[in-house]
Amino acid sequence: MPLSAQADDAAAALDVLRRVAEAYLRGGLSRAVAQAELDTAVERPWFPLAFLPREVAEPGAWADMDFDPEPIFAALTCPVLLCYGETDAWTPVEESLTVWRRAARAAELTIARLSGCDHAPTLNEAEDLAGVSPQYEQVLLSWLDQRLPARG
Repeated sequence: MPLSAQADDAAAALDVLRRVAEAYLRGGLSRAVAQAELDTAVERPWFPLAFLPREVAEPGAWADMDFDPEPIFAALTCPVLLCYGETDAWTPVEESLTVWRRAARAAELTIARLSGCDHAPTLNEAEDLAGVSPQYEQVLLSWLDQRLPARG
């Protein structure tokens, strides 16, 4: 099988597994069925990319999985700074920005795309303060300087 076909098969299998896990968490699938799918998938090389535990979570473990932030965004009237990493693999950035722009009409939105960052504002996927992107620091401080009163 060509490598691209293998990748397509793996992506499809990962998608099915995520849907199974989410169906279980929403109450639409039994725990036994979901666990059986997980048990099979654990042996696949792509399993670490599924971001799922090896054992099915307790029911209700992801209480906010269907949370819709749009009504919250619509209520905002304050300045909002949105920072997105240029390679964010967790958030669909363009779709997120579409919702923000549609909903937060009364808010003053500032959008920054951070070079070299993924989901967190750190470089090289660092997980400590030393890895914080200098661009993030500059964007945040500049945004605050424009909005906060000058100190005397």
